[in-house]
Amino acid sequence: MTLQIPDRVHMAQPQRRGTLGLIVGVVVVLAALWVGYWFVAREVAAAVVNRAASGAIAGRHVVCVDPELAGFPLRLDVRCVRATYADAGGGMTAALGSLSASAPLYRPGHVSATLTGPLTVNVPAPGIALTASWSDADATASAWLDGLTGGSASFISLDVENGGDAVRFPLESLKADTASAAAAPAGSGDYRLSGTAKRIQLATANHGALPDIDGDASVTLVGFGSSLGTDPVERLRDWLRKGDATAKIDHLRLAIAGAVFVADGSLTVSADGLLNGTVLLGYNSIDALANLIETLRPGTSDRYQMPLQVLNALSKPVTIDGETFHQTPLTFTDSVVWVGIAPLPDRLPPLKF
Repeated sequence: MTLQIPDRVHMAQPQRRGTLGLIVGVVVVLAALWVGYWFVAREVAAAVVNRAASGAIAGRHVVCVDPELAGFPLRLDVRCVRATYADAGGGMTAALGSLSASAPLYRPGHVSATLTGPLTVNVPAPGIALTASWSDADATASAWLDGLTGGSASFISLDVENGGDAVRFPLESLKADTASAAAAPAGSGDYRLSGTAKRIQLATANHGALPDIDGDASVTLVGFGSSLGTDPVERLRDWLRKGDATAKIDHLRLAIAGAVFVADGSLTVSADGLLNGTVLLGYNSIDALANLIETLRPGTSDRYQMPLQVLNALSKPVTIDGETFHQTPLTFTDSVVWVGIAPLPDRLPPLKF
């Protein structure tokens, strides 16, 4: 008896070997492409570091001292023993103790960084000479072709000292147990800025040490766009200069010397830097508010007696996050603040941009 094996049985083993070989080949090609991708990213990063140091980016010099590039195969890590910044006109210089940044190649445009102090910032024109230190700090940033799209930073045990001209820039020192800030697109062409800080201690040349402050805020810049661009400061100035820049206060909470404030509303900045709009202000106690005014500006309580009485009369009790506040609208008319029909004695100075 002769046993005949079907042709399909003879072909099964070679087909399996062919499929396995194809899979291995694809994996090898993908691995080779990924290795090439990493080395190209490394060369691009090196070129950007060299270009920034030469001042080729709008005349600004950003120097990474003794740069180290690593992170193969999944990340691109950049470490600077020291990082410095200087603008074209010498109006501002800065230096950071060291910087370690990491960009995952599987998440283009995202960077996380660890910051090591001290940070020194010098702006001669307004008399700023700041030195900042902290026990721990980290930052993140996201960017695309049109520039920076968002970022965040957080600090623990932040300590800032100003050695500049106390007459032109009266801040002497700032300390905070914790401080953080974030910036991100809010959708529909708007942009959101937020920040929080615990136990801020301020000292000024004019008023000495101020009471400890806790703060938490979120503000939406209406029509700002979805990017901070390549120069966030100039981008913000351009938005303010348009003449109808509107900032929506999503949330604000401030606690100082026993007084607690909450607020929401919107304000529009004119081309002259004057404020217009309405803000709903809530405060925990009229007595705490009067004590705060006297603490910040001793001897002025009599001047604010009538506005405070009007404020109290126009306020209504509300419950916010389980706490009771007295709430009233504040109206801004060309930087004059009105409580009902009574204006506050001092007009707010125009914003400078």
